[in-house]
Amino acid sequence: MNKEDCRVSCAWRLFGKGASFRSRPKSGDRVGRGETLRRMTTGRAGFTLFELLIAMFMMVLVSTMLYSILNAGISFSGKGEERIISGERDRAFLELLHRQIHGTWFGSGERKLKILVEEDTMRLVTTSPLLNRDVPMVMAFYYYDRGAGNLYYSERVDFYNPEYFEDYDPDLQEMFVLLEDLADFAIEYDEKEGIVSVSYGGQLYEFVPRCWSEEVAGS
Repeated sequence: MNKEDCRVSCAWRLFGKGASFRSRPKSGDRVGRGETLRRMTTGRAGFTLFELLIAMFMMVLVSTMLYSILNAGISFSGKGEERIISGERDRAFLELLHRQIHGTWFGSGERKLKILVEEDTMRLVTTSPLLNRDVPMVMAFYYYDRGAGNLYYSERVDFYNPEYFEDYDPDLQEMFVLLEDLADFAIEYDEKEGIVSVSYGGQLYEFVPRCWSEEVAGS
């Protein structure tokens, strides 16, 4: 056995079958890996000042848009609720007028409808009370204060008192405000036609008492 075969045999015994040898990296390889590591480390350092400013600007912009949208939604909702409340108030008032005028009492002795409209005041004997619902009939008073724009209302259970259709003016302290801030309101009564005309909210409404007839008008 020569010297070369002896070296191979010794290496075989020392490392065993399948042993491998790792070659030393060249100087160029070490430089390349170091440069790659340096770049990776530099990329993980964080955001720049310019990037932070851009991010803050975007956050402010999005927040402003959200606030504008929410504010517009709240304002729209508030206006919608006001319209609903105003519509319900108008509907309730017109229904009250319809019930009371429709239920105007006909005085058999005088053969005349117990309703009187003078300037800004309306008084009528009706079978549809608003306050005293435990009695069959009441004298209802309406008074419109043009200066304040308020419509006042009150009731009396002694509807049979003849003074109510003579020189009687209801006391405002005994009345309560039925409607406020009325810029356009007027009441008229046509005895010949039996029509009560009410100008309210820019509209004209007409009501006819149930007991009215041409015979009543002729009497």
